Amino acid sequence: MSVDSGDSIELARALAEAFLRPRRPKLADALEVVTSIDRDKIDRALAAPQWRAEIAKDRCELVWSERKHDGTLQSFFERGPKDRVRDTREAWEALGARGVIPEEWVGSQSRRFARGQYASAPYTLAGVIAVASDPEGILEAERLAREVANRLIAWGVGHAPRLVWWVDGKPEWITHGRPEERVGREQVALPGGGALHELLAAIGYSVPPPAATSVRGRSVVRRENVRGPAASTFESLVVDPNKARPVTNLLDAYDAWVSARYDNRRVKLSLPGAGEGEWVVRTVRADELPDPFEPLFLLLLRGYALLELTRRSAPLFADATLRVPPERRA
Repeated sequence: MSVDSGDSIELARALAEAFLRPRRPKLADALEVVTSIDRDKIDRALAAPQWRAEIAKDRCELVWSERKHDGTLQSFFERGPKDRVRDTREAWEALGARGVIPEEWVGSQSRRFARGQYASAPYTLAGVIAVASDPEGILEAERLAREVANRLIAWGVGHAPRLVWWVDGKPEWITHGRPEERVGREQVALPGGGALHELLAAIGYSVPPPAATSVRGRSVVRRENVRGPAASTFESLVVDPNKARPVTNLLDAYDAWVSARYDNRRVKLSLPGAGEGEWVVRTVRADELPDPFEPLFLLLLRGYALLELTRRSAPLFADATLRVPPERRA
């Protein structure tokens, strides 16, 4: 994927449409296995202009609205039977047995799901359905996250961490702490986290914080930031600008990266040397280095997000919200 000024608006619109909204081609299959609701009712609900599913151990409801001949909407409601699946591990095993997810996923330790602790399956039934509804997308998101890490190795900031999925709960993207502590590369979240901030620092750009341009007299902006049309377009199309801020920042940062390449800017990198603990300083042109933005954008277009990239882990995020349409700003 190559993005230039001519198609940046199109990219922003595509990102807004896909933002935390994976395609979920196996959603009906996953709902049928976990809820035990009749398949014809599930198909009716998913074909409706509005629907939502509330799935938990003590609740299993599918609500949808169909348009009548006079144009008004009529609501329908279906509840799962009492003998439905209530345990996440049992649901995960049933999905593997029915072929909704690859059978090798069941009990595998190669894929971890986080919520305080790690497990081999999501912690909630809604999370189980969210992952099982798009197994190909999950695998592709993992491949793209590894590709981001591999491309950042040439910059001296990449790692080969273990992938971890956040599905249940929504981790904060903006760094917490007192304002005076939000300086340097940790001030504002980006998909890819601190590793991407270090890359941007190498080309002479740091993402400005949402508010002030300095903290206690310390400048945290090394480049005047005039928000580009792509970032503004994206932010205007999503529900919550705060939740979308990392992607908005990513679009702005991408502009800085493109400028560095077009200007043949030379960057100074600290790279691991041959000996243990040895580092070598190398100066190269920006256009000689691999582009980490491409797999980041492709991952976002899949409906998932890379929250961070550290030596220990690469947390990926999948939204377990089960409803259509998502709320939109007027």
